[in-house]
Amino acid sequence: QATCLVLPGQETVTPVNAALMLLQMLVEYLRLAQLLPALGADAVHRIAELLKVFNSRTCQLVLGAGAMQVSGLRSITAKHLALAQQSLSLFLAVIPAVRCALRPLLPGPRHALLLQELDRVTQDFALHKAEIHAKLVAIMRERLQVHCKRLPSVAAAWVAQGREGAEDTEAAAAVEPSDFAKALSKEVGTLRRVIVSFLSPTDRRDIFGKVLDLFDAQLAEAFARVEKSAVAGAGRAGGASEDGEGGGPGEANGGHGTRQTAAHIRVDGALLMQTLGSL
Repeated sequence: QATCLVLPGQETVTPVNAALMLLQMLVEYLRLAQLLPALGADAVHRIAELLKVFNSRTCQLVLGAGAMQVSGLRSITAKHLALAQQSLSLFLAVIPAVRCALRPLLPGPRHALLLQELDRVTQDFALHKAEIHAKLVAIMRERLQVHCKRLPSVAAAWVAQGREGAEDTEAAAAVEPSDFAKALSKEVGTLRRVIVSFLSPTDRRDIFGKVLDLFDAQLAEAFARVEKSAVAGAGRAGGASEDGEGGGPGEANGGHGTRQTAAHIRVDGALLMQTLGSL
C-alpha cells in the first residue's frame, strides 16, 4: 500500500517502498555522523553512493524498462513512471536537508568539495525527473499519433454518410462524437487520473501544459487535413456530375459529405476540448 508523505511546504509525495527504505538508511547515516563527527566525510560519500545507485537503478528499471524482465511486468505504465517520479521528488526535497545536517560535521577546508558530491547527485535526480516528465508527454504523443492515423478512415465514413442525401438539419442533429474522439478522450482521462493522483500541482502543470500544446498543434493539423480532403472529394464529385448526365445530385451529395465532415469535426473538437480543459 502506497505511503503518502508530507514535505515542508505541505507538498505531498507517494514514494515506493524502496525509497522509504533508502530514506531510513540516510537517517541512520546522519545519526552515526552526529554521534561520531569524525565520520562525517565518510557519511557524505556513503550517502552520495547510495543515492547514485538508487537513481541509476530506478532509471534502468523504469525508463529503461528493466522491470519488464526483472518483475515480469507486461509494460511500463504511466503509473510506474509517476511512482518513480514521486520517489525522485522525495529525495530532491530531502538532499538539501541532508546537506545542511552534514555541513557542520565536515572538515573546514574540505567541506565545499565534499558537499559538491551531493550537489551533483541533486542535478542527476533533477535530470532524471525531467526525463520522466518527457516520457509521460511522449506516451500521449504516441497515443495521439496512433489515433490520428485512424482519422482518415473515420472521416471517409463521415463523407459516405453525408452523401446518402440526408438533409443538413437532420445530419447535424444525428452527429455524435466519433469513436476516434471518444477513445482519445478516454486515454487523456486515464493519464489525467494517474498524474493528478500522484504528482504535485507544479509538476502537473509542467506535463499538462506540454500535452495541451501537443494536442493543439497536432489535432488542428489532423482535422484540417480531413476537412481539406472532404472539400477536394466534393469538388471531384461535382466535376464528375457535370461531365455526366443529371449534373446536380453528385454535386449536392458532395456538399452533404463536406458539411457532414465539418459537423463531425465540430462535435469531436468540442468533446476533446472539454477533455483537455479538465487538465
